[in-house]
Amino acid sequence: MKMDKWLYYAFQLSESSKRQLHEYISTQLSEQLQWMDKIYLDHCTLLHRSQYNNERAVLIKKRLDLLLRTGKTRFTLQVNKVGVSYQAMAFKLVESSFLSYVCFNQIPHITIGTTYRGKPVDSNQITDWFDMGCTIGVEVELKIFYA
Repeated sequence: MKMDKWLYYAFQLSESSKRQLHEYISTQLSEQLQWMDKIYLDHCTLLHRSQYNNERAVLIKKRLDLLLRTGKTRFTLQVNKVGVSYQAMAFKLVESSFLSYVCFNQIPHITIGTTYRGKPVDSNQITDWFDMGCTIGVEVELKIFYA
Protein backbone atom coordinates (compact mmCIF):
# COMPACT_ATOMS: atom_id res chain seq x y z
CA MET A 1 0.00 0.00 0.00
CA LYS A 2 1.24 3.42 -0.87
CA MET A 3 1.33 6.07 1.85
CA ASP A 4 -0.52 8.53 -0.42
CA LYS A 5 -3.55 6.20 -0.65
CA TRP A 6 -4.74 6.68 2.94
CA LEU A 7 -8.46 7.27 3.36
CA TYR A 8 -8.68 8.10 7.06
CA TYR A 9 -6.96 7.90 10.44
CA ALA A 10 -9.08 6.60 13.30
CA PHE A 11 -9.16 5.32 16.85
CA GLN A 12 -10.43 1.75 16.34
CA LEU A 13 -12.46 0.40 19.26
CA SER A 14 -11.31 -2.82 20.93
CA GLU A 15 -13.73 -5.75 20.70
CA SER A 16 -14.49 -5.52 24.43
CA SER A 17 -15.25 -1.79 24.13
CA LYS A 18 -17.54 -2.47 21.16
CA ARG A 19 -19.43 -5.02 23.28
CA GLN A 20 -19.64 -2.62 26.22
CA LEU A 21 -21.03 0.22 24.08
CA HIS A 22 -23.42 -2.14 22.30
CA GLU A 23 -24.73 -3.32 25.66
CA TYR A 24 -25.34 0.31 26.67
CA ILE A 25 -27.31 1.17 23.52
CA SER A 26 -29.27 -2.11 23.72
CA THR A 27 -30.43 -1.40 27.26
CA GLN A 28 -30.54 2.41 27.42
CA LEU A 29 -31.33 3.46 23.84
CA SER A 30 -33.51 0.61 22.57
CA GLU A 31 -36.24 3.02 21.38
CA GLN A 32 -33.78 5.14 19.35
CA LEU A 33 -31.98 2.02 18.13
CA GLN A 34 -35.08 0.83 16.28
CA TRP A 35 -34.73 3.79 13.89
CA MET A 36 -31.18 2.86 12.93
CA ASP A 37 -30.91 1.05 9.61
CA LYS A 38 -27.19 0.27 10.03
CA ILE A 39 -25.06 -0.05 13.15
CA TYR A 40 -21.37 0.94 12.98
CA LEU A 41 -19.98 1.28 16.52
CA ASP A 42 -16.45 0.78 15.22
CA HIS A 43 -14.17 3.82 15.47
CA CYS A 44 -13.67 7.56 15.96
CA THR A 45 -12.48 9.19 12.75
CA LEU A 46 -9.58 11.53 13.50
CA LEU A 47 -8.78 12.79 10.00
CA HIS A 48 -10.47 11.94 6.70
CA ARG A 49 -8.76 12.48 3.36
CA SER A 50 -11.58 14.84 2.32
CA GLN A 51 -10.56 17.14 5.23
CA TYR A 52 -6.90 17.21 4.19
CA ASN A 53 -6.95 20.65 2.63
CA ASN A 54 -5.53 23.12 5.16
CA GLU A 55 -2.67 23.74 7.58
CA ARG A 56 -4.46 22.32 10.60
CA ALA A 57 -5.13 19.03 8.78
CA VAL A 58 -1.48 18.78 7.71
CA LEU A 59 -0.38 19.37 11.32
CA ILE A 60 -2.80 16.76 12.70
CA LYS A 61 -1.60 14.22 10.13
CA LYS A 62 2.01 14.84 11.20
CA ARG A 63 1.04 14.30 14.85
CA LEU A 64 -0.78 11.06 14.02
CA ASP A 65 2.13 9.80 11.92
CA LEU A 66 4.49 10.57 14.81
CA LEU A 67 2.35 8.55 17.22
CA LEU A 68 2.36 5.64 14.77
CA ARG A 69 6.14 5.84 14.25
CA THR A 70 6.82 5.88 17.99
CA GLY A 71 4.39 3.01 18.66
CA LYS A 72 2.12 5.09 20.88
CA THR A 73 -1.11 3.74 19.44
CA ARG A 74 -3.21 2.41 22.33
CA PHE A 75 -5.27 4.74 24.49
CA THR A 76 -8.19 4.77 26.90
CA LEU A 77 -10.81 7.38 26.11
CA GLN A 78 -14.21 8.07 27.64
CA VAL A 79 -17.72 8.63 26.34
CA ASN A 80 -20.35 10.45 28.37
CA LYS A 81 -22.93 11.77 25.90
CA VAL A 82 -25.13 10.48 23.10
CA GLY A 83 -26.11 12.57 20.10
CA VAL A 84 -29.12 12.01 17.90
CA SER A 85 -30.21 13.53 14.59
CA TYR A 86 -32.60 12.46 11.83
CA GLN A 87 -29.75 10.69 10.03
CA ALA A 88 -27.39 9.39 12.71
CA MET A 89 -26.68 8.58 16.34
CA ALA A 90 -23.26 8.77 18.04
CA PHE A 91 -21.34 8.63 21.31
CA LYS A 92 -19.47 11.84 22.13
CA LEU A 93 -15.97 11.45 23.54
CA VAL A 94 -15.09 13.41 26.66
CA GLU A 95 -13.19 16.50 25.52
CA SER A 96 -9.47 16.65 26.24
CA SER A 97 -6.44 18.56 25.04
CA PHE A 98 -5.12 15.26 23.63
CA LEU A 99 -8.19 14.76 21.44
CA SER A 100 -8.07 18.32 20.13
CA TYR A 101 -4.38 17.68 19.35
CA VAL A 102 -5.08 14.61 17.17
CA CYS A 103 -8.68 14.93 15.94
CA PHE A 104 -9.72 17.22 13.09
CA ASN A 105 -13.44 16.91 13.84
CA GLN A 106 -14.89 19.63 16.03
CA ILE A 107 -16.71 17.02 18.13
CA PRO A 108 -14.80 13.72 18.44
CA HIS A 109 -17.36 10.92 18.42
CA ILE A 110 -18.07 7.29 17.62
CA THR A 111 -20.92 6.76 15.15
CA ILE A 112 -23.44 4.33 16.60
CA GLY A 113 -25.60 4.03 13.51
CA THR A 114 -27.49 5.68 10.69
CA THR A 115 -31.07 5.76 9.48
CA TYR A 116 -32.00 4.41 6.07
CA ARG A 117 -31.11 7.75 4.42
CA GLY A 118 -28.13 8.51 6.64
CA LYS A 119 -24.41 8.04 6.09
CA PRO A 120 -21.70 7.81 8.76
CA VAL A 121 -20.47 11.31 7.86
CA ASP A 122 -23.88 12.64 8.98
CA SER A 123 -22.83 12.08 12.59
CA ASN A 124 -20.55 15.13 12.16
CA GLN A 125 -23.70 17.28 11.95
CA ILE A 126 -25.25 16.16 15.25
CA THR A 127 -26.01 19.17 17.44
CA ASP A 128 -28.18 17.62 20.17
CA TRP A 129 -26.05 15.81 22.75
CA PHE A 130 -27.53 14.25 25.89
CA ASP A 131 -25.74 13.27 29.08
CA MET A 132 -25.62 9.49 29.52
CA GLY A 133 -25.69 9.70 33.29
CA CYS A 134 -22.44 7.75 33.37
CA THR A 135 -19.01 7.69 31.78
CA ILE A 136 -17.78 4.64 29.90
CA GLY A 137 -14.07 4.07 29.31
CA VAL A 138 -13.19 2.69 25.88
CA GLU A 139 -9.95 1.12 24.71
CA VAL A 140 -8.84 2.29 21.27
CA GLU A 141 -5.95 1.80 18.88
CA LEU A 142 -4.73 4.36 16.36
CA LYS A 143 -4.89 2.99 12.81
CA ILE A 144 -4.70 4.20 9.22
CA PHE A 145 -7.31 2.93 6.76
CA TYR A 146 -6.45 2.86 3.09
CA ALA A 147 -8.57 3.44 -0.03
